[in-house]
Formats: sequence, C-alpha cells, structure tokens
Amino acid sequence: MSQGNDEMQQMGGPAESTWPTGERLGWVGADLSRRCIEHALTPDSVGLLTRRAQALLEGGRSVDTLRAEDLEVPGLAQTFADLARQLRWGPGLVLISGFPVGTASLEELRAMFWLVGAQFGDAVSQNIRGQRLGEVRVRDDGIQNRAYNRGGPLIFHCDRADMISLLCRTKAKSGGESLFVSSLAVRAIVARQRPELMPIFERGFFQHLGNEAPPGTPEITDHRLPVFGTSEGTMSCLFSGNTSLRMQRENLAELLSEEDEAALIYLRSVVELPELAFHLPLEEGDMIIVNNFEVLHSRADFQDDPERPRSLLRLWLQGRPARPLPESMHCQRNTAGRRGVDPLPLHVLAERGLA
Repeated sequence: MSQGNDEMQQMGGPAESTWPTGERLGWVGADLSRRCIEHALTPDSVGLLTRRAQALLEGGRSVDTLRAEDLEVPGLAQTFADLARQLRWGPGLVLISGFPVGTASLEELRAMFWLVGAQFGDAVSQNIRGQRLGEVRVRDDGIQNRAYNRGGPLIFHCDRADMISLLCRTKAKSGGESLFVSSLAVRAIVARQRPELMPIFERGFFQHLGNEAPPGTPEITDHRLPVFGTSEGTMSCLFSGNTSLRMQRENLAELLSEEDEAALIYLRSVVELPELAFHLPLEEGDMIIVNNFEVLHSRADFQDDPERPRSLLRLWLQGRPARPLPESMHCQRNTAGRRGVDPLPLHVLAERGLA
C-alpha cells in the first residue's frame, strides 16, 4: 500500500482555506457562461508554466512527486490561489484555458496539469490500480466498470473526491460536450417540492462496490450513503453512479423499497430538468476544475475520430483541508486515510483477473 503513503507525503500548499457553510441555493444553467468561469492563461503565464515544468522534469522529478510549492512563481501562485477560493465560494466551476497542447510534449503537459491541480488540492487515487493522473478515452484495456473508458453519454453523477479536474488534449470529432448541474439547486428544489422525500435522501442507499471492495470485505457497503448531508455546516451531495436507479435495481434490488424507487425516479427527473444544466464544450487546452460535492457532471454522446481520438487528462483532488463530509458519506474507509479509491494489492488484482 505504498501508494497511500506517497499520497500522504504530498499534502500541503497554498490552497488552504475554509469551505462555505450555511444554506446555499446553487444556480441554474442560465446563470453561467464560459466567460464568467474562465481564466485564460496569458502567453507570459504559459511560458512561465512551461519553463517550470521543463526544469522540474529535466531535474529528474517525476510528475507524481511534484508539489504545490514547486509552482511558487511570481504572477502564477497568487492567481491560482485566488481561483481555488473562487472554486469553493463561487459556482463550483473554474475553467483555465490556454494550455499549450499543440506544442508541449505529453510529459510536459502532464507536469503542467499536475502542478496547476496541486494549487487546488492533493491528487488521490482514482481507481483500484492507484492511478492519480488518469486519462479519459475509449479503450479496451481500461479499468472494468468505469464509464470513462467507454463511449456514449454519461448520466449526471459525482465522484469520490473533493474536486475533479479534466484537461482536454484532443476533442471528439463531434459531440462530447460537458454538462454540469448544481446539486445545491437540486437539493433546494427537492426540499421545496417534495419535502417528505428528504428523509429518504438524507438516509441514503446502500452501494455495490463490485471489484473495488477491499480484500475481505463485502461487495455491498455496511451502511446507507446519503444523497444529501451536512457536516460542520457545509452542505454536500453524493449522487454517484452506484446510487442511480439502474445500478440499485441491478445490484441491490432486494434492499430497494417501492418508496426508494419512487424517490430515485423523482430525483432523476429533477436532476435532468433542462433549465438546470450548464453546457460547456471543452476546447483543446481547456482545464476544468469541478467542486465535486456541489456540482454534478455528465457528458453528451460523441463520435470519435479513429486517427485522433478524444483524450482528456484527469485528476481527483482532495482539498486542504479536506471538505467536511458526514461520516456516512464515505463508502469505505481508505487505509491511506485519503478520499478516492484505495489501490488493491497486485495479488488481489490478479485473483480478480484485473492485473
């Protein structure tokens, strides 16, 4: 489990600030635009970032050892610190455009992406193989049961980290735009329209972990995970793919009551209200950072170009300090002490046919 120890050593940096508390109502799609969440890197900033990444790599540093402090460059560190505060206290979306995807090498781009991500939080494992810097693309050798390895649209959902980030290297031939919905707005609508359902969502649902269950533990969580919850005054939403009605019916039908099914059908109808969604086509060189427990994300269907397939780099980030979450919102307690998905030992991956 050295991956967890490596992660623990990566803590620290300038993104330390509090998380907002109190009643927050969120936003609807018409409230946002690309312009209002975008920070465009200037040519000088791109040059500074590129030279810093190159110097660190040439000095023998690997990407996953880079720290927030490695980007303490005048004119950059303060900019990203301001954007990190905006991510927490604003609409929960920050777009940084202008990464030099056409001129930088892949390793330089990975280093730049990691360095900027480190200004917002610490990278955590995204899957059972311990990847902290992943790639979203259609492929046959991807992690089983992970939708980001497949084509097609995705349902609105959130992940298992405080923040998620994507850097677009190559766009799809057509389609594939990102969509976002404020889960705070969803919560406000449910509380107003169907307050009798709030206890069901605050109690939550069991989740099926499948091949991500730690060795010696059941595939089904030993507790229900709430959809809506509050800790230390901070409101959060956990509507993962495992909470969807389809996954609940497929894996946990015997634990699903008629009231539960009706509640999940209603919840999806709210999440998919057209007026709630903010549509954002990611351009090549765009980096989006998402406040994960306040904003749901999805992806439209797309058509790939076999000669130049859609490709995005991905980070899961834990805040400094970590976002306060109800204890019951953790689907498992990672031995690494971090959010995300604890990597499984190699012999367990082999036993499960995943090595």
